[in-house]
Amino acid sequence: MSLRGRANPQIATVVSGGASSGLTNGISGGSSVITASLSGKSGTATLTVTPAITLSSIAMTPLNPTGLVGSLQQFNAIGTYSNGTTNNITTTVTWASSVTSVASILPSGQASAIAPGVTNISATQGAQNATTTYTVTAAPASVNLGTAANFAVLAGTSITNNSGGITLVTGDVGSPSQTVPPVQTAGFTNYTSGAILTTALADLQIAITNANALPCTVSSAGGIDLGGQTLPPGVYCYAGAITITGTFTMNGSGSYVFRTGSTLNSVANSAVALTGGANAENVFWVPVSAATLGANSAFQGSILMQSAAITMGDTATLQNGRVLSGSAVTLKNNVISR
Repeated sequence: MSLRGRANPQIATVVSGGASSGLTNGISGGSSVITASLSGKSGTATLTVTPAITLSSIAMTPLNPTGLVGSLQQFNAIGTYSNGTTNNITTTVTWASSVTSVASILPSGQASAIAPGVTNISATQGAQNATTTYTVTAAPASVNLGTAANFAVLAGTSITNNSGGITLVTGDVGSPSQTVPPVQTAGFTNYTSGAILTTALADLQIAITNANALPCTVSSAGGIDLGGQTLPPGVYCYAGAITITGTFTMNGSGSYVFRTGSTLNSVANSAVALTGGANAENVFWVPVSAATLGANSAFQGSILMQSAAITMGDTATLQNGRVLSGSAVTLKNNVISR
């Protein structure tokens, strides 16, 4: 019996004779008719040769990100193959950082920002490679509140507090006019005049000026709803309003400054959460227009208001924070602890 390839020998060949007789060898993609003959009798079959699938390119995400010293950045690699398919190959590529003193990277694609500078992050598999820059910047400086840091509630004009309920404040309280002074835990003072109040209000204005001078990590011409988001330390600058619907999470140690050229508004039942070493002492909200904490909301961080009012809705809480305004503050059945 003899075996031979017919129709298109450029696609497949057949070994004739010997122990390997009948063994086919695919040459290129396509179909070839294979014929077996013996004593004038023959049979045929069609052999389809599929081209080998190879990795054609690698795409990385995100492209050219920026991170703060001490933060983590997850890179991902998507491979495109010769047959047009794609696959996530993040855990199979070889990751490298060109300047390991700026950032290191794990086999999983997670980079650690070590020092300010720029490094190239690359993903390699076989002959294919992709590279993007990773810029690491210094963590923003914290905002120094001066003597205003002693106050949980500070208002340059007035504090309006409801008479039918109880607002409990852990920290000093200060304002020249107070409808109903809030209840304070033991060891703190309520100031209505004097050098301590005057100095604290002056220090608040200095702190706001300094906070507004910090370079922006993120800058936007619009507003934002932070609800559902998780952000690392940084200076976040928005021309429009900042809204919080649902839960907003800050993750990672360092300073957080949120500036808006408009209003700050946490809606009813919203919450601010701190994870991964984030500390409310390093969280500062600096709106230009009014700030309102919705009813039953749970807020964290210090609100610094230059000349507009701060209003806390019914039963809203500010655990680990302050309401500091050069203007007026309105309270209603709140719990505030600096």
